[in-house]
Amino acid sequence: DALRAWPLMSLGRHDEARAAAGRAIERNRNATQVAKSYTALCALESALDRAHEAYEACARALERGRNPDDRGARLVNLAESARALGRVDEVEGLLLEATRHFSTRTIASPWLELTALRLDQGRFGDALEAWREAASWRARQPAALDVHARAMHERASALFLLASGRPVAAARLTAGALARPDRGSETSVDADALLLASALVDRAAHLDAAERARERARLAPLLPALQARAELVLHRLQAWQSERRIAARLTPDALRRRIAPYASSEIELPEWLEPDLVAVVGPGVAGRALRAAGASDGHARVWACEIAAARQRWGDARRHAEAALSMLPRGEALLRARAAARASDAARRGGDTAAAARHATTALGLDPGALRRVGAALPVRIEAGPGEIAAHTAALLARSPRLVPARDGLHLELGEGPGAVRACLRDHSAELHCSRVERRAGEPAIATARRLAWRLHEQLLTPDLHLDAAGITAVTTRDDRARLDRLIEELSRPPG
Repeated sequence: DALRAWPLMSLGRHDEARAAAGRAIERNRNATQVAKSYTALCALESALDRAHEAYEACARALERGRNPDDRGARLVNLAESARALGRVDEVEGLLLEATRHFSTRTIASPWLELTALRLDQGRFGDALEAWREAASWRARQPAALDVHARAMHERASALFLLASGRPVAAARLTAGALARPDRGSETSVDADALLLASALVDRAAHLDAAERARERARLAPLLPALQARAELVLHRLQAWQSERRIAARLTPDALRRRIAPYASSEIELPEWLEPDLVAVVGPGVAGRALRAAGASDGHARVWACEIAAARQRWGDARRHAEAALSMLPRGEALLRARAAARASDAARRGGDTAAAARHATTALGLDPGALRRVGAALPVRIEAGPGEIAAHTAALLARSPRLVPARDGLHLELGEGPGAVRACLRDHSAELHCSRVERRAGEPAIATARRLAWRLHEQLLTPDLHLDAAGITAVTTRDDRARLDRLIEELSRPPG
């Protein structure tokens, strides 16, 4: 009966699966078989979004299990069910305990779960540390088991790369996940749902890369600008292809269930990326799903904001985004950044550039990449100091799709020193960011200006990573960034 529950669950015969697991628990005196039955119940209740029942079953499975090889996986299951209940403080402790129980019998990776959790919270350096450990954990797994989890690792790695400002590298990994989806015998998640999740990450990565190409096309000289425009078209085409994959697999019920926070349904996606589904299915379908969900919390307000933005109802979009910011927990840093970026964009389109600048400052502090991912433009007041390079930089930045002139926007100061030129962004009270490039002997002023303009776009809209645990004390110099890039490139490769 303990084993019968799994195929019955896969067939959608949920009542029979629950009854089979219940009979196994009542009749079996073997602790391992009882624990397996509770694990089956845990998976079943999670798939049905019965969060409290799932948590109880996962806790019983952990309590009754005696096999140390299975303890790590059961701790991961309990952590996921605790997450579905919003017990975020409990989740990290369970996952850290799970990291002490390596097993070659399960694809469950507590380090991958920690990567996603810390990324949600905007702890980019800690997320990189967990991602590094996840790569080591995976390398120790037997190859026969790795084929069941390769796409899962590629998708999780792509999410980190996307959030840390490396969408092209993320797209390379999602291409692999789409071409080689996981084999399904080691998980209760439907194969179509896993493919859908990979397609949504792939779409986001290509759209982010397209926005970067759009920026380069505005800042670069003629031939590189033409190349950037070609890349923009290619990335948008690939994003559209992934969009079609999603639309073919996403059911109305699955869409409705994703609106609930921390839903334990079949689609494994972070809260900060899920609202992209609004653009995939359209505001009408998404609006019906939101009404069917009947939710009014901060997560639902983000969805309502995306629906309003898709309909270009900027007043409603701003209202919902500001409500979401007041309701979302502090730990949802990337989702809060998305709401702030939307609020900034909606306020600017509505003519309130002072509010747009205020919300943009919030997004920059939480996750600056969110501004690029939602296509927002920063309202700025550009002030160029004396010098030819500063003048050229001001002219280039005025053409950028990421910046829009505003008298009451953020203050962007361009200045020239004896050995370098800089661009510094400030609000009314503090310096938010400074980018700096060194002068090169014999380099034309316009070329230096282009380097500074692009450096500003790259650094301002990419999260700062402080990597004490990962072997880099801080990312402040060109050498630090090169070391970081080498580390990330190494972690992005498959084992062997």
